[in-house]
Amino acid sequence: MNKVEQIFLFYKNKIEQNEYELNSKLPSKEEIAKRFNADIKEVDSSLAKLMKIGYIKENKNNFLVVFKRVFKKIEKVESFTNDVLTTGQIPGSLILEYHLFRAVTLPVLQEKMRLGDNDLIHYMVRVRTINDLPVALSYNYISPKYLKSVNIETMNKSIYETLISHGATFTKIQGEMTAHIPTEEQEENLKIKNEALLKDSTYLYDQEECVIEYDEVYYVSSRYGYFYTSI
Repeated sequence: MNKVEQIFLFYKNKIEQNEYELNSKLPSKEEIAKRFNADIKEVDSSLAKLMKIGYIKENKNNFLVVFKRVFKKIEKVESFTNDVLTTGQIPGSLILEYHLFRAVTLPVLQEKMRLGDNDLIHYMVRVRTINDLPVALSYNYISPKYLKSVNIETMNKSIYETLISHGATFTKIQGEMTAHIPTEEQEENLKIKNEALLKDSTYLYDQEECVIEYDEVYYVSSRYGYFYTSI
């Protein structure tokens, strides 16, 4: 492995493990060069790669960490938006697709959502971002029970919070997590290469035991993770 890649991976891994706080400084170029027995050009190339993926930015000859990996407690039902806000970062969305499906064409969801044949299920695909850095691809199926129509503003906001504002009460969550190799399209949308994705498939139920949202979210595992505590 050459020096540029060695330095890049070293600091990339440290940032992904949250060993640096937001807006903290990396060592100076000279310190990095000395540590890795590298020249300044090699350090410059490594730092440029970190800036390209959105992990650091240059400010008055200093390099500041501008990304913090999110770790979500597995037992807690919270929106992606709130998870990111609690780390002091800025959540965002990029809408890729939006469709309406007749419930009869999605029989499993039709049954779980208790819908008639001609009821319409909202479907959207979004890139979820942290500080404009792509972190996840979400495929969302939403019952019309609490959300009759959507607009651009709705799709850019937290669906979870939007449903609550329309009277939904989430009482149960059911799902599974699996590891996946991304498709070429997913790699392009998430701006990654050779990184595993963590797929979170989730049914969200209301107080009437009715599914009101089903999500398939593919997280870049180096940028978003889950943790749990047990005895």
